[in-house]
Amino acid sequence: MKRVAAASIVGGTLFLPVISAVWLILLASRPATAVPVRNLYAASVALPAESPDPSNDTFNDALGKVLVKVTGRRDASAPDYLMRLFPDPEQVVQLHRREDQETIWVQFRRNAIKRVLDGEGEPVWGADRPEVLIWLALDAGRGRRSILPAESETDGLPIRTDESLTADIEQADEARAIIMEAAERRGVPVLLPLMDAEDLSRLSFAELWGDFSDTVMAASARYGVEVVLIGRARHAAAPGRQVRWTLLYENDRKDWQGDLADGPNRTADWLGARLATTADSVDKIRLSVAGVKTLEHYGQLRNYLNSIEVVELFEVSRVNGDYIEFNVTVRGDCDRLMRAMRGSQIFQ
Repeated sequence: MKRVAAASIVGGTLFLPVISAVWLILLASRPATAVPVRNLYAASVALPAESPDPSNDTFNDALGKVLVKVTGRRDASAPDYLMRLFPDPEQVVQLHRREDQETIWVQFRRNAIKRVLDGEGEPVWGADRPEVLIWLALDAGRGRRSILPAESETDGLPIRTDESLTADIEQADEARAIIMEAAERRGVPVLLPLMDAEDLSRLSFAELWGDFSDTVMAASARYGVEVVLIGRARHAAAPGRQVRWTLLYENDRKDWQGDLADGPNRTADWLGARLATTADSVDKIRLSVAGVKTLEHYGQLRNYLNSIEVVELFEVSRVNGDYIEFNVTVRGDCDRLMRAMRGSQIFQ
């Protein structure tokens, strides 16, 4: 099915359906909402010092971690899945090196992995992913309540302090570490609020705990994100299902209960299912761009299209003055292309 997407560059600005973004040589009028995930096809795994060389088991462990990030699926590290798709994992290893006496870092060949996944009809989630802002309300009991900030408060403590305050900060630091580690394992870019004077004036603990989602979204606007994850935790350091999670993305909302790691994990599950694409989901789109007045503009436009992960192929179909029309092959559909263009870091 062929869809049409029109675009124009007027006065240095690229206008697209649904969105507008500033042309490459200018500053954007709003923050980017997607960030490229680094080292998506690399992972670190254990390798004892007495093991001189990594084995297939070592490469399997690393490849399993990579596939969880690349496919958006938690079960992608299962042994039977790995054996079916990559019976000889060393064939897709690009390089490896020891990080320390107990750890090895393995980089895999992106195109080789993508080719296998495409051939098997498995999903591939590109590196440009929406950044997730996490608001976590912590109720430590006995009236001790806080919102988890981006930075630890340890450095600001006096030499002598109340033991309960120290315990609360340690609990917050532990919660932060669990959340960030889970997000990194899933390849989800996340950030925590600054909790500075501006945040404190816009959002209270009671509003966050009480599910005032409109107030939370208003407080989130300064961070320029599309995805907001809200957690409400009692005794966050305790084991078990202690957190009520809410995910807000565009017009969708999801609620669940789980532990601290379940926040980033379920978010990755949901975003991966929504944003990952398969090779058989390609679509042909006609993209029209006006205002391409110089060879420099044309080169910038080609570089930009090449940078969009959902774009498989593109070719010029018509040129008329400063108007260029492209035939674009996209993984997904027109909406996927618009989402990628709206959130791309190319608009800086």
